[in-house]
Amino acid sequence: MTTDVGRELRPDELRPRSIVVVHPPGSPGVLLTMWVLAANGGYVTFYSGVTNTAVVNRIRGDGKLVDDRDRVVRVFEYLGEP
Repeated sequence: MTTDVGRELRPDELRPRSIVVVHPPGSPGVLLTMWVLAANGGYVTFYSGVTNTAVVNRIRGDGKLVDDRDRVVRVFEYLGEP
């Protein structure tokens, strides 16, 4: 069995139009494949075409990506085919 999940990415490594795997906080075992829609100004916006959902996360002063409740959002490389 192979996995499409690569190494964890820092917020400064996220680039618009790239596909990533997002592990939302408080959701054990959940991994979402999403597009990076925008990454600038201290915020990163992800988009899922499957669910037609956009999610905006903030880059905290310590360089961590967090949700609206200040919980850390982990983002990984997507190694699969688009």
